[in-house]
Formats: sequence, C-alpha cells, structure tokens
Amino acid sequence: MLQYALIKCPGSKTLLAWQVKIQGKLGLTSLMSENCSHISRPETGLGQGTGVPGSVQAREYETVGFIRFSHYTEFMHEKELEVLCRQYKKHFE
Repeated sequence: MLQYALIKCPGSKTLLAWQVKIQGKLGLTSLMSENCSHISRPETGLGQGTGVPGSVQAREYETVGFIRFSHYTEFMHEKELEVLCRQYKKHFE
C-alpha cells in the first residue's frame, strides 16, 4: 500500500519517511540509501520559505534524515553516515 501511495504521490516526504523507516527496521540499508538519494535540501529562495526552520518541508527533510542517521549508527555504516552528516550540516548552516 505504501509503494502504491508513493507512486500516486511521489513528492510526499511523509510517505518516503515511512518507507525509509520500514526499510531501516528490516536492515535494508542499500535500498534505503537508494530511495533517499533523490532527497534534496529544501530551498529557502523564491520567497516561499520552504527551507525555513520549522516549515513543513524542513521538518519532513529533517525527519527522513533522523531515520537515516539512526539506522546508519545502529548498523555501523560509517561511509553513509559521513555523507549524511555533511549533507545535514549544510542544511543547518
């Protein structure tokens, strides 16, 4: 059902977060990383404030990052963890 929902609404980071969480619990690191590879940092430009801390887009982006961080630390995937930390460091700066 989740996969069907993502096909119908591919831009939903909430659905993606659920998918990533399930894949993380199952230990599917490569699949989880692949699904998250297209996630980009929310932009602050164009007056829409999508990257502003506290916005819906920023919270969804941070939620997916938290799920990934927890999984990478639990399963000791140093390479992916390092890339993730660099990505989110830019987001929070």
